[in-house]
Amino acid sequence: MSEPLTTFSFGGGVQSVACFVLAATGLIPYRIFLFVNVADDSEHPATLDYLSLQSRQPPSAG
Repeated sequence: MSEPLTTFSFGGGVQSVACFVLAATGLIPYRIFLFVNVADDSEHPATLDYLSLQSRQPPSAG
C-alpha cells in the first residue's frame, strides 16, 4: 500500500508562506501545497502577484 498523500491548503498569507519555508527546509513534512483561485476577483491582486513571483523562485533548502 502506498503512503497517504499529505497536502497543505496554501492561502498565500503570512502563515502559509511560513509553512512553505518550513517545508522547503525540511522542518515539516509537506511537499504538496495547493492554492485555488476560484474567480478573477476572489483573491486580492497583490496576493496573486506575490504568489506568481514566488512560484518562479521557491525558497531553497539550505
